[in-house]
Formats: sequence, structure tokens, C-alpha cells
Amino acid sequence: MPLDIEPFYETLLREARALEPAMRARRRDFHTYAEPGWCEFRTASRIARELTDLGYRVLVGRDVCLEEARMGLPSPETLERQYRRALDQGAEPAFAEPMRGGFTGVAALLDCGEGPVVAMRFDIDALAVREAEGAGPRPRRARPPPRAYPPPPPARRGRPRTPRGRGGPPADTPNRRSSS
Repeated sequence: MPLDIEPFYETLLREARALEPAMRARRRDFHTYAEPGWCEFRTASRIARELTDLGYRVLVGRDVCLEEARMGLPSPETLERQYRRALDQGAEPAFAEPMRGGFTGVAALLDCGEGPVVAMRFDIDALAVREAEGAGPRPRRARPPPRAYPPPPPARRGRPRTPRGRGGPPADTPNRRSSS
């Protein structure tokens, strides 16, 4: 006899919709305080707090970050400045302190007994770019979903165009004008 999952699906959808305002506010908060790699003290500490409050066993800092495996680490002065900035902007001190020095990893474990294990990984650092000026949190406008594949090229007559959009030899043939 097939299982009727429709009531379960409807309940799940209703619960997800109820969480939407809080999730949107959390995303906007994280985007307001964007942090570069190894300096995510505020974001990581707040994630650790949320996961702890949800009943997960949370590990942070050196418990999940191998010191010699970290690449692209900022200077110690930058790490300390970012740590202090994060505390001023609302980092959770109990979780941020073990992250001091660029150990901003967070792992959460939920023991549900025997059975399969699921692991998820998330990057939470931000890129050092200047956003367009204007009021409101980022991102301000929804973007259309990316295409799964590039659109087909328009039909053309004559000589094919190179990837740079100019006439000439195809990209995989040597350029006759270059001197070797």
C-alpha cells in the first residue's frame, strides 16, 4: 500500500514558510557584517550559538581547525583587529574566544542514534568588494536563477568569431602575428 506523504509535505511546507521571516532577517544580519576568510568571528560564533540552542553538540576553534592546514591566513594584527571588531558588533564571546587567532571553524553534531550519517559544509567568508551605494541590506534584488547550460550561439554567416568577439583564427590555433 503506497504511503500518503501529502499531509507530511503540507506540514513541512507550512513550517518552512513560518521560518521565512526569521531566516531572511538572519541572512540580512550576516550580510550586514560580512567578514573575510579566517576572520568570521561574529558569524561563526552566532552560528555556534544557534546550533547549541537547537540541541547540537558544537565544536569550535582548534577542536575543528588544524593550525598547519589553514591557507591564506591574514596577519596576527589583522586577526586581532577583526576579533575585536566582531565582539563590538555582537559576536558571542563564549564561542568567539576559542576562535581567536583565525580558528573560525564550527562543527555541530546531533546524535540521533544508529543509522546513516549526513555531513554538510558551508563557506561563510565574504569577498572584499565594495557594494553599490544605497540604502537597504544586500542583496537588494532577486536575481534570476542561473542557466544550467549556456544558451546556444546565434546563427552567423561568414567567418566564425573568436571567444573575444573579434574575427581571426579560432582560439585553439596559433596567432600568426605573434613572434616566437
